[in-house]
Amino acid sequence: MSTRTRLRIGLYTVGVIALSVLTYVGWFYVPHLGLDQDKTEVFRLAGEGDWDQARRVIEVMDERYPDDVRVPLLRGWLEDGVGDLGASARAYERALELCESDAEHLEVLVTLADIGRRRGELADAQARLEDAVNQYGESAKTRHLRVILLMSKGHWDAALGETHRLAEENPVDPHASGLRRRIRKLREADEASGCNASATIGRSTDK
Repeated sequence: MSTRTRLRIGLYTVGVIALSVLTYVGWFYVPHLGLDQDKTEVFRLAGEGDWDQARRVIEVMDERYPDDVRVPLLRGWLEDGVGDLGASARAYERALELCESDAEHLEVLVTLADIGRRRGELADAQARLEDAVNQYGESAKTRHLRVILLMSKGHWDAALGETHRLAEENPVDPHASGLRRRIRKLREADEASGCNASATIGRSTDK
């Protein structure tokens, strides 16, 4: 065996050993595959209940993609999941600054209105909703939220009217009939007990 061949074999062996060691201790570079990879990691961590680590991943994402609306949207979703509606609202306000389309603006504005509703700020939530509709038009989501707001106020007839309009605009919408049943049930409970059954309405918009 020639000296050159022995040298090549030696260098190859050293390289394999070095690569194995670096891989073992976690130093070997694994290329970052992008925002979707980070989102998957956040979802995995959230699913395991490791909220703090999920937040740290989002902070890194914020540095990598400072102008991508999906990052504050993800942060808003995460903070909502742990019940911090204040932090969630701040994240969605940040997302609002990065929206590029009318559809994105409408989606975020309605989400902010719903957060306000869940915080008990019904008048502010109603104003936000109507401002969103005036700027970007009506949608199934705005109608859903309007129904929930009317239910929260105990305005049963008006809420039923909205569900009928929702069904007329989208006959295949699976939520309209469910909302009507819930409204009637709550109204009956309201009338039977003499108390405000709207207080039982949860944080979800039933979507």
